[in-house]
Amino acid sequence: MVSQLIQDKSGADVVSKEVFVLPTSFAQERLWFLDRMEPGSAVYNLPAAVRFSGDLDVNALESALNVIIERHETLRTTFASVDGRPVQVIAPRLVLELPVIRIKGLDKTERSASADRLIGEEVEKAFNLAEGPLIRALLLELDDREHVLVVTSLRPRDERALQRQYVGTGG
Repeated sequence: MVSQLIQDKSGADVVSKEVFVLPTSFAQERLWFLDRMEPGSAVYNLPAAVRFSGDLDVNALESALNVIIERHETLRTTFASVDGRPVQVIAPRLVLELPVIRIKGLDKTERSASADRLIGEEVEKAFNLAEGPLIRALLLELDDREHVLVVTSLRPRDERALQRQYVGTGG
């Protein structure tokens, strides 16, 4: 939690020289408010699943996810309350670990059902806006050359803008 706020030369509140505390956008404030009204809800989760066929370097994939997180402050942002109002707290660094669940060895039907169940469970997990991180990733290993990457984040912004940014579709 934010205990002491200090203003730097630009007027932005900082907790230390590396953690920035800034006002929230309207969409972030709405998300914070709705989370207060219905804690533990996954309604604002934005899931994405990508299937990989072929050899996969799991360490390289995890590193790539962390490079994306390093470049985008919104993925390192959590929320705190100051005087009853939400503020965004931007961490200088966040390292996301990529858990791997191996479901190979099951027959095709069982593997598919297990993957569907695990993806559903992952997508329905709520985020803690104060503690974060507000992004999760999970890799399902279906067999040695088949994987499904599940990435879940929050959608405090316009969904169409997120879709264009992350999926590359128009709209």
